[in-house]
Amino acid sequence: MSETPQSFAHRLVLFFLSHSRASFGLKALVSRLRLDDEQREALPELLADLQAAGFLKRDRSGEFSTPSRARFVIGPVSLAREGFGFVETDAGDIFIPSKGTRGLVAGDMVLVAVSRQRRGPKPEGEVLAVLERRFSQLIGRVEAQGNQYFLISTAPRLRTPIPLLGDNIRDAVGQLVLARLVAGRGLLSRLQARVERIFGDKDDLSAAVLSIIFKHGLPETFSPQVQSACSQFDDFEIPEDLQDRRDLRHLPFVTIDGETARDFDDAVAVESLPKGRMRLWVSIADVAWFVPEGGALDAAALERGTSVYFPGFCLPMLPEVLSNNLCSLRPQEDRLTLTAELLFDGDGNRLESHIYPSIIRSRARLTYHQVQKSLDGDSTEQELEIPILAMLRSMEALSHALHRVRQQRGSLDFDLPEPQIVLDMQGSPEQIILAERLQAHRIIEEFMLAANEAVADFLVQRKAPFLFRVHEPPQEDRLHNFQE
Repeated sequence: MSETPQSFAHRLVLFFLSHSRASFGLKALVSRLRLDDEQREALPELLADLQAAGFLKRDRSGEFSTPSRARFVIGPVSLAREGFGFVETDAGDIFIPSKGTRGLVAGDMVLVAVSRQRRGPKPEGEVLAVLERRFSQLIGRVEAQGNQYFLISTAPRLRTPIPLLGDNIRDAVGQLVLARLVAGRGLLSRLQARVERIFGDKDDLSAAVLSIIFKHGLPETFSPQVQSACSQFDDFEIPEDLQDRRDLRHLPFVTIDGETARDFDDAVAVESLPKGRMRLWVSIADVAWFVPEGGALDAAALERGTSVYFPGFCLPMLPEVLSNNLCSLRPQEDRLTLTAELLFDGDGNRLESHIYPSIIRSRARLTYHQVQKSLDGDSTEQELEIPILAMLRSMEALSHALHRVRQQRGSLDFDLPEPQIVLDMQGSPEQIILAERLQAHRIIEEFMLAANEAVADFLVQRKAPFLFRVHEPPQEDRLHNFQE
């Protein structure tokens, strides 16, 4: 398949820029660029457009070249909310005033004539042509202005209304839609678009969610191969032969999550020992046991990368038979897990750590507020079993000790308020409040940090290849701003 007219234009412009002192006729360009029949047919009109834009001049013999005293650059354009833009080049950014950005989309590859006059800190330029469009589709709402219909893009830096082509657009007024950009004639033609899909009313939450799913290309369903791979788990039972997997079903594991949590990835248990020592178990679902490397499930999980949460539902990384069932540590159900077992002295210093595959049975699904009320001795809270309540108090004591150790090491504790979105009965945002950070949150945070450190040590000792997030020293100017 041959190139699109715009990518062909990009290649043609690059050719002339790399031969700025030479001139070429039609035959020479066809030969040098090795054009196919379609490109050969489009070449005369493209050359005429570039000549009209001021990028090329034509001599008496009919050969084309770039003006000798002009300066041209190619680069992607970025747009500011105020309307102006910049074109990024290896030699620095070129400023494009607001009047020159109409019809451009952030990321478009453009040809720019750089002005000799410099009215600001950066060189100024004029966009002569759009060589390649960054996007072929846009999401926006449809508005009517007289007898014309326009797409108002949801992209915050594309404020120019885009004329819509086609029939029956009136039915889409006020709707959130997906529209495909239509290339007009010429290299700097006005943007136009056609409606391809109507998501729904612009104020409807489900329409907004659908548009976000489509905008980011989030897969909504799993392939037949993945569904077939999951069929083996329909009547899954824990194997009787645990091999090297330790049986921890006798321990009082609990999950502690937010009230709206849909799946439960980790569970914790603590045991108080003589001399103030404490043993902590942190277990996570052993997803890898169900997802063989290189299989259909592995490929699907790699493609998705993560689960994506929306108000009221989730696009899971793995099918629900795994994400919401076999790999969710639901109470009173046996689950395959990986466990970090950590032993601490009375001051919170880690003495031992062991990482191993395991099997657990969670005793209860607890929430942060439920745990906090139990720790506070709130008699109105539903009473927990005495062993679990006692364990929660041990957890609180251990978390305090772990926090003190981290503080002594110079660890930063940014106790910053986080926003919490409150939804109404229809699932639409009603208000935004500051989420309360409880000691129950801190318990889980400290336990997860301790488990992560133990796992990192485990990997380092075995010289296993692994990715670490490194925090570079702060830049002086940013450190100064922070101090101010």
